[in-house]
Amino acid sequence: MTWQSTPYTPALVAAVAATAALAYLVWRRPANPGRGPMALLLLAASVWSLGYALELAAGDVASKLAWANFQYFGIVCVPPLWLLFSLAYTGRRGCVRPTCWVLLGAVPVMTVALAWLEGDLGLMRRSFHLDLSGGFALLAVDFGPWFWANAAYSYVLLGAGMLLLVPVVLRSPFLYRWQVGTVLLGLAAPWLGNACYIFGIGPFPNLDLTIFGFIPTGLTVAWGLFRYRLLDVVPVARDAVLDGMSDGVVVVGPHGLVADTNPAALAMLQRVPAMVIGRPVGEVLGELSDDLEGLADAETGVGEVTCSRDGRRRDFEIHVAGLRDRGGRAVGQLVTIHDIGDRKRAEEELVRTQRLLAAGELSLGISHNLNNLLTGILGPAELIARVTQEEADIQDQARLIVRAARRARDLVQRLSESAREAEGEDLEAVSVHGVMTDAVAVSRPRWKDEAEARGVRIELTTRMETVPAVAASANGLHDVLLNLIFNAVDALPEGGRVEIGCSATSEHVEVRVADNGVGMAETVRQRVFEPFFSTKAAVGAGLGLSTAYSTVTRWGGTLEVESAPGEGSTFSMRLPLWRGGESSGETAATELAPALAESERPTGLILVAEDEAIVQVMLAEVLNRAGHKVKLTADGEGALQALAGRGYDAAVVDLGMPGMAGDQVAAHIREVDAALATVLITGWSLSPDDPRLGDFDFCLQKPFDVAQVESVVSQALTLTARRRAVAD
Repeated sequence: MTWQSTPYTPALVAAVAATAALAYLVWRRPANPGRGPMALLLLAASVWSLGYALELAAGDVASKLAWANFQYFGIVCVPPLWLLFSLAYTGRRGCVRPTCWVLLGAVPVMTVALAWLEGDLGLMRRSFHLDLSGGFALLAVDFGPWFWANAAYSYVLLGAGMLLLVPVVLRSPFLYRWQVGTVLLGLAAPWLGNACYIFGIGPFPNLDLTIFGFIPTGLTVAWGLFRYRLLDVVPVARDAVLDGMSDGVVVVGPHGLVADTNPAALAMLQRVPAMVIGRPVGEVLGELSDDLEGLADAETGVGEVTCSRDGRRRDFEIHVAGLRDRGGRAVGQLVTIHDIGDRKRAEEELVRTQRLLAAGELSLGISHNLNNLLTGILGPAELIARVTQEEADIQDQARLIVRAARRARDLVQRLSESAREAEGEDLEAVSVHGVMTDAVAVSRPRWKDEAEARGVRIELTTRMETVPAVAASANGLHDVLLNLIFNAVDALPEGGRVEIGCSATSEHVEVRVADNGVGMAETVRQRVFEPFFSTKAAVGAGLGLSTAYSTVTRWGGTLEVESAPGEGSTFSMRLPLWRGGESSGETAATELAPALAESERPTGLILVAEDEAIVQVMLAEVLNRAGHKVKLTADGEGALQALAGRGYDAAVVDLGMPGMAGDQVAAHIREVDAALATVLITGWSLSPDDPRLGDFDFCLQKPFDVAQVESVVSQALTLTARRRAVAD
């Protein structure tokens, strides 16, 4: 191998050093999009420059050919790496699949193979010789057809990369514009030099000017790196932004035709691109277009719309903003569609909870007074019914009053139960299958017997999978299921089907009660769990579903409903799994003392401490008719004075009295006469572990009826007698 000296050697060495140094500097930059392809591109340019420097330094044909072939390891890599850089820098790298890169690499691999192995085929070089006209030897080549194919291929890739970057220069902010401008300017020099070489243009037809162009390339890239933070701050492409947005975006042109959209909008609108681009916006948006029309005249606007998608309610928030060109002329609208379904459900849940709390506070605030009034209605009505057995009309009217009073009593109690937080409620392992079976059996008279009596047939089926126990209350779950079954039956005035089923996941058990009845409008469905809301006229309706909802959510579960007019309703209840160990399968029952027969009931002297006159009168009348003697007092101080005078056989004490509360009176009775049985009467709803119950033996919850008073007082007299006998 012979070597020669040329005047271009210093410049070639500078090109090699510059591109290699820049490749290292770029690789050390933060890992932003485009860093890797740019570093490899500069490294390929360095290999190309080194190969050409050694080609010029070689003095014989064989050596020059070897170094010329070596250059192709860098030459063929530059165009694909340039395209890869452009794609990465503009955020489009994911648009090209890995298989495409394999195909893109086929031509470069073939080019390198032919350059080294073609022999006499003449595909890369038809002929070659030494050109000594310049005072030193240059390799003159007559290029073959594959060389020109590779050149065309390379120029296509280089042009595609430039086309990707030109919009950044035209439309991007100052920083990005200068970043790309420096890169494009640096690329122009070697590209122009390469064109002069392969087409034989210029004063040096056999001198490859491409390498000399890498010197300004290095300078401009270095300027971009250090002056404009090239590869440190990279623009995010439009496609990456829009395609990654969860909100739908629709761009409307000046004539009301859709000009662009993103995948999120297509999914929300249930459209494909062919059904969108170029179509009228009203046709594309469908049900949502009404809101757009309302906002069309405003520069910007926001609206909400509710529609149905796949049989489910969907809530969207529509933002409309006018688009203007740089001259201020209106050129269209930007419509943004935001799915607010989760937010709307959360708002509805909050409103529902607040209404339940408000109803509970209202109930707890008035229940005491209301229960006192109901006591004054229920007791006298029952007494009238007893004493008018021979007067049928009066007795019937009295019984109507009793039934109405009892329904009102149940209404207040159900509302109180639905509103209480029940923080101390003990959950247990409940067998869903067993409770469902019991609920179906208990509700049978309603969905079968009563329906058939009206000439209506209701078919109730169950599809119960084997599911684990849930954390709930057996009685509470039984009541919830009864409410759901009764609600389904009420939705089938002309008959139909009710289907009850359950299934399990790793986190919960889902219980479904579905009917094919009249269904509900959306406005009704949204309010169905509100207290007192009902489409029925029956007194007391409107608390069943609100109570069920409150009960299930208190257990940590959810209760939802899907419905549409004429398509029936499906209530879905999700209950948390039991995590507290094995279930006994049994629910303890409270043992109640058996009621005594009327002939067996003892009589005695009863102290009644009650501040409500209507309740005093009712209790006195009931107890006197039962053969007791009654001492009435209206406050706690009067009760204590009465106890000091004579011996009583039982004390009936109201909880809320002026001067001294009933529990304080009971505590004093324990001190002065421990054998005396005490009965608490109250209009408040007390939990079983309320400390105010500690000194009482029995409790009567207002409004109570005559039979309850007679039974409890008889048991209190029996308990007092038993205690005194033991003491004697």
